[in-house]
Amino acid sequence: MIFRAWEKIKRENAFTLIEVLCVIGIVGILMGLLLPTMGMVRKSSLRTQTKAQFYQYIFALEKYFHEYGQYPWFFYDKDEVNLTAYSADFVKALSGHGVYPEYKDMTARERQKLNPKGIVFYHFDRTEFNDQGLIVDAFGNSDICIIADTQQLGLLKIKDKKVAAKIGIYSRNKEGEKYEDIESWR
Repeated sequence: MIFRAWEKIKRENAFTLIEVLCVIGIVGILMGLLLPTMGMVRKSSLRTQTKAQFYQYIFALEKYFHEYGQYPWFFYDKDEVNLTAYSADFVKALSGHGVYPEYKDMTARERQKLNPKGIVFYHFDRTEFNDQGLIVDAFGNSDICIIADTQQLGLLKIKDKKVAAKIGIYSRNKEGEKYEDIESWR
């Protein structure tokens, strides 16, 4: 009799296999609904972070222009500056010192060419660089292009579009990669 009373108490406090499987199924369904949403939220966050980074570059370049009356020299070589090729000069021009991670001082020739007064227009964070020392956006894409209105027309031609801006920055998505096209003017 005592044994049966113990058995009865034990059964009342335990879950049945069906109850456990139902809870696992409900949790699985909820996770299936939430995971895609979390991926979209993360992507949206990275897109916003990249746009903010681009706006900070634009602001720093505008400050540079107001100080020196021109953009850094490499904007006058080509219509479009790809930061993959000009990452080091871009950092030196806007930060007033050498490139991450060493931050070595610039040579006298580099200083005269890029930032004669050594003014810090922008402070780069180490998260803005990849392992090769190239500037990357929040997605890790180093294919970032900048177009500056060097002729002071107030109009840029970017990707066969006319954009009313002094400076436009965008990152290009390479086909088959995880990156997104991000444009500063949209």
